[in-house]
Amino acid sequence: MADAQIWMILEIAFGIAGLLGNALVLFVFFRTKSLRSLINLFIINQSLIDFTTSVVFLVLHVSPPISLDSNSTFHQIFCAVWLSEYTLWALLIGSSMNLSCITLDRYFAVVFPIKYRKTAGRKGTILAVTVAFTWTGGFIFDCYWAFIQEITPDGYCIPVWKSKVLQGVIGFFIFIVTYLGPLGIMVYSYLCILWKLRVQTRLISEQNDRDDQMATVSGRNRVTQFASDNGGNLNHSDQNQVATKKSKRMNHAKHSVLKTMLSVSLVYAICWAPIAFSYLSYNFGGYLDFTSTFYLITKLFVDSNMAVNPFIYTFQYRQFQEALARVFGIKCGWGIRVTPSTTRGNPDAS
Repeated sequence: MADAQIWMILEIAFGIAGLLGNALVLFVFFRTKSLRSLINLFIINQSLIDFTTSVVFLVLHVSPPISLDSNSTFHQIFCAVWLSEYTLWALLIGSSMNLSCITLDRYFAVVFPIKYRKTAGRKGTILAVTVAFTWTGGFIFDCYWAFIQEITPDGYCIPVWKSKVLQGVIGFFIFIVTYLGPLGIMVYSYLCILWKLRVQTRLISEQNDRDDQMATVSGRNRVTQFASDNGGNLNHSDQNQVATKKSKRMNHAKHSVLKTMLSVSLVYAICWAPIAFSYLSYNFGGYLDFTSTFYLITKLFVDSNMAVNPFIYTFQYRQFQEALARVFGIKCGWGIRVTPSTTRGNPDAS
């Protein structure tokens, strides 16, 4: 009894953390009109899915147990859709699908920047397709779970597989959809992104070295004479410096987004690994006790994933930090005080 109460407290704590954390993220993003780039809209969708998941999670775990009647159509539907946790897992799968979409967005933005900018006019279409895909995809991919639920004579809702072969096939498919597929997308995309950024950094460093060498060779007197001979057109160098500073600011914003989403992906990989491999083993004929401490821990890992992301945004995503400070008129972590009347800060990271 004491163990059950401890698990109940932990689950409710994670649920409340996910609820409040994602509610804060949504509040800040909706109050800050400058955060309307495609990547930020994806993050809003991520937080909205996680917020909804937290609500479902809390309701499931605070609701009293119900004795079901196998002859009742309503009870059969209630068992299949709700008590089986089909709705919860469908939303969790949708969350992982949205995370994959965010990763692909960052991949195309960094690796194929020219093509990515050409899609700016279709931002609404891309967002609409992504939202529809992530909110319905989980329910479609996980629908088998609702269909295999049955009510026992003593009123419990349990999964019953009619075919071990079908169980193995579907189990492997779900493993691909919920873990291996998203993980593969994340690993490949971020390796390509890191390689691209490394090449860009090297090229920028080489260009800066060449500029420094040219400035040293020309000398101050020669530059002054050159400016005099050309009608005092010395401001070209100043314009280059301004452009360079602007480029650096945008690169910092882009790197902040990448660092944030890379952290989110790593946390996802860690939180989902135990239950993904356990469920795969179970569907291939292995033993898995759904009431055991081990299973409850693996499930708690997945549940914690929906509560962790808001903390990552708060501590790593600079645009979100500035928006949070601007909304509440608090002091930023890097020593800049931002008030609600302050003009918009960072450029959007594309």
